[in-house]
Amino acid sequence: MKLHFYPFAKEQGFVRGKASSLIAPFSRVEGDMVHWFDLQWEKYLRPYFVVNFCEFPFEGTSALKEQFVDKPEHRGEGYNYGGRLQRSRGGDLYHWFSNAKPLGKILRSFSFTYTPEQAVGELIDSFGELEAWWESKLEGPHIYIF
Repeated sequence: MKLHFYPFAKEQGFVRGKASSLIAPFSRVEGDMVHWFDLQWEKYLRPYFVVNFCEFPFEGTSALKEQFVDKPEHRGEGYNYGGRLQRSRGGDLYHWFSNAKPLGKILRSFSFTYTPEQAVGELIDSFGELEAWWESKLEGPHIYIF
């Protein structure tokens, strides 16, 4: 993840915030809005991850635009709740990105797992849907709004 996705996020204009063992937050300021997402790892540290996202109004000076902006605790006016970017729509762990292949792909490839690079590549390939959501609120096949 650190080798491939973090540089990709930086190229998209995101700044990484202070991470914990389970969550790595990212944000960028676009005009008067903050695009915010975090990488959330499964709580038992199995190789499952999901991207939680939202957007909210930027309330600061232009000097702060280069600094990381935390996700606000308030849900005020202009706040768009967002959702999750994941392998497929649905609420359970099966839909998260991981190195475990879905059953259909196991049967076609006779392999149970992706390499770590392939799992991160799947995230990078679907990140355009998140950009489209921020731009026009379009929900692609990897966007799950709860």
